[in-house]
Amino acid sequence: MALITLNPAPTIFDSATTVQASQDPQVATVVFSTDGSAPTLAKNLAYDTLSPPNPFISVVQDGKGNCLFDGGFPKWYNGNYNSAWTDFASLNNTYKYFYNALDFIANKSKAKKVLFIGDLPANSDGSYSNYHVRSTAGSGFRTSIEGLCAIAGYQPTIIAPEDYSGNLIELSYSYLDQFCGVVLFGSLYTSSQRTLSQGTINNLIAFREAGNGIFIITDHGEDDGSGGFFYNSNLLARELGAEFRGNYDRTPVNVGFLIDNYGEHELWKNMTRADSISAGGSESRVVITEHPSYAQAPSFSINQNGWTTVRYLVQLKDGSLHLENFTYGLNVAEFVFFSGNPKTVLNNELINYDVQFPSGTDASEIRGIVRHNSDVRGEFVRTTSGLTKTWLSSNSQRIYPQEGDIIEVAVTEPFTYFKSIKVGRVQPPADALSLPQLYKDVGIHELASLDQRGFLKDFNAKLGTKSYISAAQKIKSLRDYLNN
Repeated sequence: MALITLNPAPTIFDSATTVQASQDPQVATVVFSTDGSAPTLAKNLAYDTLSPPNPFISVVQDGKGNCLFDGGFPKWYNGNYNSAWTDFASLNNTYKYFYNALDFIANKSKAKKVLFIGDLPANSDGSYSNYHVRSTAGSGFRTSIEGLCAIAGYQPTIIAPEDYSGNLIELSYSYLDQFCGVVLFGSLYTSSQRTLSQGTINNLIAFREAGNGIFIITDHGEDDGSGGFFYNSNLLARELGAEFRGNYDRTPVNVGFLIDNYGEHELWKNMTRADSISAGGSESRVVITEHPSYAQAPSFSINQNGWTTVRYLVQLKDGSLHLENFTYGLNVAEFVFFSGNPKTVLNNELINYDVQFPSGTDASEIRGIVRHNSDVRGEFVRTTSGLTKTWLSSNSQRIYPQEGDIIEVAVTEPFTYFKSIKVGRVQPPADALSLPQLYKDVGIHELASLDQRGFLKDFNAKLGTKSYISAAQKIKSLRDYLNN
């Protein structure tokens, strides 16, 4: 059910148009953006005791995956880890916070596998400099990562730029999909050396929107956020509603002080008021993007040639958060197409689609993902050789959309664009089906959990038909059942 209704609905205009917005009565407040950025509810959790105090631990939440930002990585150097630690109680306060942070970002519906990304490349001879995510030296992070994950019950995978051509990390959505969360260590000090591709950034955004969390850990840099240890981190953080800036010398901050001033939070779970979160010299602060909230969804104008993506973050009266995306075009030609009738299940691709190159673009490759409601089902790449579609291994089973479901094709690079379609009454394929094919194609109904023998045995009982009817009659009965 759509919480925000736009009139006219997303389409392409040939002249500037004002779009009126209305909302469901369940909606309490909305936050929205028209520049393609993700509207969020951001909150600073921990400030230092400087004058004025500066935030260095912040969260961004919007009902999707949780985001956590920390501006001081030295507290997790290998040299601070104690190999004698065996459980949460034996950890020091700083690692208890790290333990809670992994639980905070983890998608609880997935296996406890976390991807750790370092943006600092190895040296040309394969050795590691200070602050490398794989280094086991005192100022590296591998010992801390692997030790903490073993205690917290997470399986870590560690990657770094040297694993990829040209030291540029390229991560597909299907690769990210195996993890419940991502931790990025920004430890390359630079103002220009990019080691995270834009495709990786876009796929991480989609990964988070699918309910998986992201924790960005970095350190100090320039006051304006342009360069420093957080150069690459800010490429992602800005897309998530935050930015690292500056260089600050801090002292540890007491948990009781944090609770009294900024409230309880699961990041301090099972920690005492006397505990302190480590902080030290030369760290950054976190600047969060705060979008204004509205009691009534604002209307807006489409008056810029090209594509405009509008996003509404909706908070219901029960406190739950929902994100809805809409894309309009002005004086452009459509390039994402749904074929056939949305009321018909065409094949194993949910609703069939095609993506062409937009007119006037010099792009040689377009990449993106396909969602069924909020779940990512696959990804695609359009090149001059054609369109290649890949279905995620975790969602390879054929799924019949239900009436009211939303199928969305989202272009993630080299630009952002959304095109969606709402499914009406679902109809089965019109061509004749054999019983083996019929068994294979029933993917969402009560019979899907049975083996083929059980399927044949229970077919009539489930559909209320007689045991002696013909295969053709069985297919007709199935059609009637799906249509009810």
